[in-house]
Amino acid sequence: MTTSLVTTSHQFNQNGEGFFFATVPGVNCTDAFNLASAGLAAAEDLLGQLVQIDESCHLAFAVRALVSQSKALIDSGVVAVEQIEDAPRNSHVPDRGAEVSA
Repeated sequence: MTTSLVTTSHQFNQNGEGFFFATVPGVNCTDAFNLASAGLAAAEDLLGQLVQIDESCHLAFAVRALVSQSKALIDSGVVAVEQIEDAPRNSHVPDRGAEVSA
């Protein structure tokens, strides 16, 4: 039986000592990475618009938000990937239930 890699909670957009947002733990990493890719594509499009217009303040804020969200989504999935990469050093991988021989 194969289970998918899932995200952990990752806070982003810090405001003083707190955070405005956090990723949802338990989301399939594939979905999180696809959302991050879409967010970065939208940010890229907005950056293209910034070059063409004079009023860039609102678009700059939107780009910053999209990039922050995309980074958080990627960071939230990295933990699961790192755990799998470290698995051969462990005798048992509890998240996936797979035995690993050395």
